[in-house]
Amino acid sequence: MATRFPVLRVLGGILFVLAGAAYYFGITVAFSAPLVFIVAGAAVVLLALIGHRARGGDVAIFVIGLLVLGFFITPGIGLGSSSSQLVSHTAEKTVLSSQRIDLLAYTDVGSINVVYSSRSDLAYQVNFTRSSFPFRLFAGLPSTSLSNETQGGIFTLNATARLYDISIAIGTGYILNITANSGTGSVDVKGLSSERLGTVSLQTGTGSISGNLTSLSVGGISLHAGTGSVSLHSSYLAPNGPRVPITLKAGTGSVDLDVKLANGTAVSIDASAPLGGVSHSLQGFTVSPQSSRSNLQATAGDVNTAAKSFVVEASAGTGSVAIDAQFLG
Repeated sequence: MATRFPVLRVLGGILFVLAGAAYYFGITVAFSAPLVFIVAGAAVVLLALIGHRARGGDVAIFVIGLLVLGFFITPGIGLGSSSSQLVSHTAEKTVLSSQRIDLLAYTDVGSINVVYSSRSDLAYQVNFTRSSFPFRLFAGLPSTSLSNETQGGIFTLNATARLYDISIAIGTGYILNITANSGTGSVDVKGLSSERLGTVSLQTGTGSISGNLTSLSVGGISLHAGTGSVSLHSSYLAPNGPRVPITLKAGTGSVDLDVKLANGTAVSIDASAPLGGVSHSLQGFTVSPQSSRSNLQATAGDVNTAAKSFVVEASAGTGSVAIDAQFLG
């Protein structure tokens, strides 16, 4: 005997609830059409298994609920999708007296991009754009926050977001320290040959890190990815003092170092990849005889006595490490 319980009507109500939640939390699914077909097919199978004969009104409620859910979870279509939403903040040089900037950027789900601007009048521009990450989970409402303060002659700019990408352009003429952290997303920083960098610390839980850090000098580099690739490239890399650290780490993923070093810089390199191996192309370095397929130790000059030197550590837990370094003549 067929059940009289209005299964399809209840499923339709659930779909309306899910659509409302998607709108409220800004949840989108990159491939929403297959999900709609899966839900519809599952409902048909369920009705057949329990021997239920749906009424016309129940079918209408279910179909409308399915269409509404598909509308709200489709990126760029539904009202709950704000993938193109932009929040922008700009400050000109006239409002910033300090010549040193500490830049702090954090987002839970989204990418972070830092570049120098060609605008001569710009101090900084920070753009928050809704993350295009395909699945927005129930991690709270999307939000952005930008704060700044000047203390001890250092201007601190703090950009924090949830479910937003962060793009930052910095004007020229500042000594810049960068700390950028993404929970899930890529982090990309590009230097400029005419500018000086202080410390650069980039981190992501899941995603890639790319540092193109060509600059007049740098005070320290730390690139760390839990799962993802790490790459450091520079056509001119010079330390601002002795024993400046460069640390590149990937828990699961590849590490790539490709740099041209300022002539006269002392360098020590210690690289390891127990499971993937270490490859290298070094000019002007002495490779230790203790080096192996999974470990590299190399030096150029004496980092303990040189006025300017780098101490490089590169490692991949599961993955490979590639080291390419040479000195500019």
